[in-house]
Amino acid sequence: SGLTANQALGAAVDLLVDAGGSAVIGETTECVGAEEEMASNAVSPQVAQRILDTVHRFEHHVKMYGADLSTGEPNQGNMEAGLTTLEEKSLGCIRKIGSRPIVDVIEYADIPDKKGPILMDSPSYDAPSVTGIVAGGAQVVVFTTGLGTPFGMSIVPVIKVMSNTPAFQRMEDTADLNAGTILDGKETIAETG
Repeated sequence: SGLTANQALGAAVDLLVDAGGSAVIGETTECVGAEEEMASNAVSPQVAQRILDTVHRFEHHVKMYGADLSTGEPNQGNMEAGLTTLEEKSLGCIRKIGSRPIVDVIEYADIPDKKGPILMDSPSYDAPSVTGIVAGGAQVVVFTTGLGTPFGMSIVPVIKVMSNTPAFQRMEDTADLNAGTILDGKETIAETG
């Protein structure tokens, strides 16, 4: 996903933001190890600090229970797809928010009051993360997946973007876009976005 679908979604987010829209990325765990890069792309030092504080608060919360994120991530499916570290996974994940400066950090299910890319502090699993984003007013969800997570939601459209052609072919009846065309050399990231 970090090489194809997330990159293409980031290109689409840039277009949306340039047109005056907003995009929200959730799953705070997906930012662990990439928070410094996200903070360096914040609209202000205050937003940068909120990004760092949000991700570090989550890491400390997990450690409070004796857990270590580095032992559970990347998961088996991620490793089979070629990832070796949590940082690699996170650096690929944050591509979903595009390249424009991150304008805000909001709490779970809060309604954004700024236009542009936004980080929502949300749980790491698909359903609760997307639920918070939709509760915050999202009108469309774009869901990227590498192995083919069968995720959908009944109250908003979910555009499912597959990261590779074999997964797209396997799940063509539930997938909307094949970003594997990037790896296949048939489209660029910008074209897919």
